[in-house]
Parts: sequence; structure tokens; C-alpha cells
Amino acid sequence: MQLSSQLPEAEPLLRLQGGDRYAHNWSAVSRRARRICPVCCWCQRAAAVETHHAMYWDEKGAIAGREIPGVHVFPVCEECHTVLHRDHWFSPDDHLARRNTPHAIDRLRAGWGQQAKKRIA
Repeated sequence: MQLSSQLPEAEPLLRLQGGDRYAHNWSAVSRRARRICPVCCWCQRAAAVETHHAMYWDEKGAIAGREIPGVHVFPVCEECHTVLHRDHWFSPDDHLARRNTPHAIDRLRAGWGQQAKKRIA
């Protein structure tokens, strides 16, 4: 990974292969999400090894750098992460760029909530 010198200083983003952009704090956000919820929020069985962006934009703009675990991003297993990137789980007409369908986001948030309850109990 290399820091792109073409991006404004006020919005330090890492440019990864393929042109994907993640904020400078993405690694910490991802680790924090998986520490809070170590089980996949989709299947609720497997260990969470990746962190999925359910959306990249909201009404305030790009969420890079302000992702909230359990709201914008969710810990998932590798298999479920692949499933979540299939077209039928994405809203094709969403003007806020690619994001999961409302049903998928609701299911991820429910999984996050279930895992949080288990950790508190």
C-alpha cells in the first residue's frame, strides 16, 4: 500500500490496488469491529476474519474515516463476505454508490446486536 500524493491532505486516504480507497484509520476500525464482535454478523456461526462495508456513502458523503462498527461496517467470515458482494445483496439503483440492500443491512445489524447481547451476558 502506498499513500497517494494526489489526494488532499485534509482527507488522507490509502489507495489500494484496484483503486479502492480506505481512510488512514481503516485497519484500526476493522480490528476494533472484530474485537467487539468476533463472530460473523451474517451467519452468526463462523469466526469473523474480515470486515465488510455495508455502504461507502451516506447522506453526509463518503464514510471513509468515520465508519462505525455495527452501523456502516460489520465483521464477517470469508464465505459470507463473498456472499455479501453478490449482486442480489446490493441496491442497484442506489444513488449513494454501491451499498447492501436494506434487508442485508438489517440482517447484519441484527447479527451485530445478537453477538453484542451474548458478550454482555
